[in-house]
Amino acid sequence: MEHESPILELIASKRESDYWDFKREPHENRASLLHDILCLSNSIHRGEKYLIYGVTDPVEGTEVIGLSKNQTNRKSQVEFIDFLRAKPFAGDCRPEIELRTIELNNVDIDVLVIFDNPDKPY
Repeated sequence: MEHESPILELIASKRESDYWDFKREPHENRASLLHDILCLSNSIHRGEKYLIYGVTDPVEGTEVIGLSKNQTNRKSQVEFIDFLRAKPFAGDCRPEIELRTIELNNVDIDVLVIFDNPDKPY
């Protein structure tokens, strides 16, 4: 798949950066979710940013552990969009996102892609 290669490279780097972040599991706390989306959205990196679910933190070895279909707090594309749409943003400008599910090592990981947008900061 075309989306696997950059994600595999980020995982192989065994670190996080200003345009990608690993999460073992989906956010339970909505404020933390919003914080992570806004931090990545406001990054000066030119290009897509990634919130990668189902991969452990670099301190834990950046291991692909995957997500189950019934994973608590796992969100769909629509749920992420509705979550952001319910928040007040200046000028009604919100981060543009897309949820991609990628199979790696026989498990699924979710990648919330946050598109680069000149209308920042949010």
